[in-house]
Formats: sequence, C-alpha cells, structure tokens
Amino acid sequence: MKCTRLNEIIEKNCSTAVEYAVSFGHTLDFTDASIKKVEEILDYYANELSTSSADDKPTENQVWSMAIIWGSYLGETMVRNIGEPCKWIYEEGEYLLEAKEAIANPVGKTYKRLINGKEDNVYSFYDIISLEIKKHINAN
Repeated sequence: MKCTRLNEIIEKNCSTAVEYAVSFGHTLDFTDASIKKVEEILDYYANELSTSSADDKPTENQVWSMAIIWGSYLGETMVRNIGEPCKWIYEEGEYLLEAKEAIANPVGKTYKRLINGKEDNVYSFYDIISLEIKKHINAN
C-alpha cells in the first residue's frame, strides 16, 4: 500500500476515534494523557463485549473495525510523540509501526484489549513500547 493512501486511512480512523470519544465526554488531542482516555473507552467496550448475550455480541469483523479505529489513534499518538523515524507501514494485512526495523502493533494490542480486558491495558503498552522504540532509535 502506498504511503499516501496508508496515511489517509490512518488519518480517517483517527478522526473517527476523536468523534467517538466526544460521545464519551472526552477530547482526544494526541497526547500521552489522551491514551488514558482511550483506555477508559476501551474498558467500556470490553465490558460490553464480555457481558453481551450471544445475540447482542458484535461480529468478529465489527470488533476488528473497533480495534482498527482505536488502534490507529493509539499508534498515531505514538508516531507524533516519538517522531522520526517512527512511521506507519502496512505489512501482511496489518497496520504496524516501524522505527529502524523495530515493529509495534497498536491495532493488534487494541484488539487484545477489547477481547481480554484490563490485562491488555493500552496505556501500559503505549508507555512501555514508546520508551523501547525511543531506546532502539537512539541505539541504532
């Protein structure tokens, strides 16, 4: 996928996340603090998923759609706060972050958060992976 098209997709997903956050009373601004708000929103969705009856559960595709939207925001916040050379790539059907050959999967992490609950906290992921990517960049 061409870089321009990928960036357009990520931008659209981020805009959707920002719009959805408003319905939760949150304003997302691509800061570290905004990831705590995303974690709260994902906690709500995860609780809904775990308590829904079989008839009310979203399909696997719907869960992945939520993961792509919120994971795009999570990843884009990382890109903006880590800076160059951190960037989005599309590989083997996945939206990933890459920085000097280090790879992170914010969409996959967001999916796990929705399915597994608090044990897959996205704020912890954001904090730890951002630090590790920065160390990797500085070491290489």
